[in-house]
Amino acid sequence: MKQGANSSRPVRGGLRAHRLSQVAALMFVTLLVGSMVVLFRLASNGRSVVSNSSPPVVPNVPKERMMFALGDSILYRLDMKTHQPLWHFHVPGGALTSGEQVIATTCYIAGTIGNQGRLYALDAASGKVRWQVDLSSPLIGSQLSLVSFGGTLYLPVTNNGSPAVEALAVSTGAKQWEHRLEGNQVSLIAASDRAVYGEMGNNSGRFALSARDGHSLWQKEEEIANVDGIDRGFVVDGVLCVVKSNGQGIVVGYNAASGEQLWSQSLDGRLSGYGTTLLHGVVYVSTNRRPNQGNSIYAFSAKDGAQVWRYQDTATSGSSYPTVTEQVVYFYRYSNGHGGQTLVALNTTNGKERWTYDFHDAITVEFAPAADNDQVYLSLPDNVIQLLRASDGKPLGSFKAPGPVDPNNRVLLQVVE
Repeated sequence: MKQGANSSRPVRGGLRAHRLSQVAALMFVTLLVGSMVVLFRLASNGRSVVSNSSPPVVPNVPKERMMFALGDSILYRLDMKTHQPLWHFHVPGGALTSGEQVIATTCYIAGTIGNQGRLYALDAASGKVRWQVDLSSPLIGSQLSLVSFGGTLYLPVTNNGSPAVEALAVSTGAKQWEHRLEGNQVSLIAASDRAVYGEMGNNSGRFALSARDGHSLWQKEEEIANVDGIDRGFVVDGVLCVVKSNGQGIVVGYNAASGEQLWSQSLDGRLSGYGTTLLHGVVYVSTNRRPNQGNSIYAFSAKDGAQVWRYQDTATSGSSYPTVTEQVVYFYRYSNGHGGQTLVALNTTNGKERWTYDFHDAITVEFAPAADNDQVYLSLPDNVIQLLRASDGKPLGSFKAPGPVDPNNRVLLQVVE
């Protein structure tokens, strides 16, 4: 999804290097591919790009809500009204290893064939592969956090042992430019019409490259000691807002033009790892307060770091990362004291609790519930998806997601625009 201050859609990110929360780690990893190490650093292996079509003509059409379901290593796009499959995608001879990310009319998803990781760019309307690129490391996780702006997708790569940044055309996967960097790894944070921003390993500094041709705009040393993970960043009104971790979560604002630090905010625990979202200039981020002190959700102004609100959940059993919509922030509280779980709905504007909904499910999941501005969707046993009204949590019905039923897993459902 396009990042920028004027975006009205949530822009979500996921931590690239972190330990999953204790309760839910097994659930979503086995849902995707079985038992795996969780990696979020993406790298291209040379220039093995396969494009299956000419550059598509993208019509100027209204924004469209899309529903995706992932289960048994098959991605389905479902009709928003009938919930029947429009298309499905799987990796022949391999497996899917991530959830999907939709940018404009392209649906990205990662997979593996043997030990070879691969990124697939699918036509969101038909599910056909537009192009694909080999990766030197598998990309695994319930959310992708690819960095793009306009018609360009940026990938951190490793070529001949050296880190670099590549700019690819969204339509074909063709390389537009490459810029090599020093060090042994690179993470990309955000992009704008002017630049792509990243960090070179932990505590090695941040940089900005020209979006036009990849030349260096600036490079700065890291001021924060012992950084052990980079989450996602967003460019808002000339400020590069970055969520990172050094044992505790930190939100930092930099001048996007010069790289100088403007402000920072320390959080009350480790980052949850997913769910960091930008909506209308506000960044929403969640933490795990340890040991066993519950989770927190914050809302900060991306421009000046002012805290808009903080919600502290006191349930020591843990919770999922949040889903943010225009009116409501949702998360799962894993134990409600009655042998089940609770869906908690907060007011997006002030963080106040709006309503809760108790349900019974013995399995806890890392991923948050899917939601749009009208409904929220709970993924339950037997591939059942429960629909609730967003305004008050009233049940509206249910449907069964396609694919084989796994009693030990739940369907990963996402609604995007």
